[in-house]
Amino acid sequence: ENPVAPFYAVYPYYAKMDGGEYVIDFLSSGSTTLTAGSIGDDVISIAYSASELELEFKNVVSLIKFQVPSAGISEIHISANENLAGKITVDYNDGKPIVTEVSEGKKELVLTATEGTFEAGADYYVPVLPGAKTNLTVTIDGTVVAEGKSIEFKRSFIHGLGTLPEAIPIH
Repeated sequence: ENPVAPFYAVYPYYAKMDGGEYVIDFLSSGSTTLTAGSIGDDVISIAYSASELELEFKNVVSLIKFQVPSAGISEIHISANENLAGKITVDYNDGKPIVTEVSEGKKELVLTATEGTFEAGADYYVPVLPGAKTNLTVTIDGTVVAEGKSIEFKRSFIHGLGTLPEAIPIH
């Protein structure tokens, strides 16, 4: 159809829009299940057009890419002093989607694998809200393996953490 006014498109499909802004439930449960090698269904892309018939989708969130140090890991927690997820309001401004507000924010994400445990050597991707994150902490099966890092997560960018450190049990 020829558009008669500006229009938006969201992928994956999301029904709620309020005057050009989307309020999207982005991992607001604080947990997600990851599949090896897949970016999953939680990566949000939005396109906007005032008059064009073609839409160019742009990612709203950032991705963290990592591998686990060994097989058999069942749960990974990633936390920061700032929100990693939540109910977000997204607007389209200056040619790109931007997060303008976060409510019901989550400062910790609990990650599990669809296979039951994470596979060593496989790439895993978890989406997070863009912006500066301080005191980024990674916990594997209850043991803190990395903490205190500060990262500026950029919208539509994959931030590679490499292989996470080995969880060493305390005896």
